Amino acid sequence: MLPDPPTFSDPISDDFICNASSSPVMCSAQLGSGGTLRCDFDAFPAATLSIQRPAGSQAVPDMQAATITISGARVEDGGTYTCRAMNSVSTSTRSINLEVGSEF
Repeated sequence: MLPDPPTFSDPISDDFICNASSSPVMCSAQLGSGGTLRCDFDAFPAATLSIQRPAGSQAVPDMQAATITISGARVEDGGTYTCRAMNSVSTSTRSINLEVGSEF
């Protein structure tokens, strides 16, 4: 198997409305809703993942599952989440912009 840089896969979320064709990925969530954003990727050799969340967000990143869980979405949970996968071949980044509001 030839070395391959990390490549992020879809879907981004089954819980929030997301447009994966935009860059950054745009997602929307209703106030008080809960859900998961995914940072799934494929890479060879294996890659390590880091997740950065907006200041003030109470979202919980899980590096093992490559997910970000948001419970009871608040306006403060809105912003840009950055998933960064790195192996010896390359580093790949996916930005997810989450908008939290009362109507979508």
